[in-house]
Amino acid sequence: MRTRFTVDSSAAIEELAGEHVVKFRITDASAAPWTLGLCMLKERLVESIAIRWENGSFNLQVVPDLGRAQGRIQRSQQAYAGDIAIEEIELDRWVHFFLCYLRDGYGSVDHLDVDLDLPLEPIARGTLVLYVPHAAPPVSQAEALRR
Repeated sequence: MRTRFTVDSSAAIEELAGEHVVKFRITDASAAPWTLGLCMLKERLVESIAIRWENGSFNLQVVPDLGRAQGRIQRSQQAYAGDIAIEEIELDRWVHFFLCYLRDGYGSVDHLDVDLDLPLEPIARGTLVLYVPHAAPPVSQAEALRR
């Protein structure tokens, strides 16, 4: 049995305001493989998702009762490697978002983000952001409060 599902992505890692920001750009072509991988992870058909891009890779897994998402980022010669652990509820949110994206052809928002604790890193905070190319138009603050 395969224990890891692999998806390809476009990614960038930046240091902004004292934290790491890991940005994955999901394309229309990669939305279905991302969704399949997330569904397989949710159903425990795989133990993790390997997210690869031109100069690095991350291993995404679910850890019960984690509290806050955690990660590890290593950099060597412009290449990155790392691990990201999220809770089941975060995975549920991502699965729902990507299934709706596939159904509708756009997201309810243009990105999902999650704060990361990076306990083994010199910079102990981070954010993981998943961007999609198509999203519903933003709503006013009044409309958001009404909903």
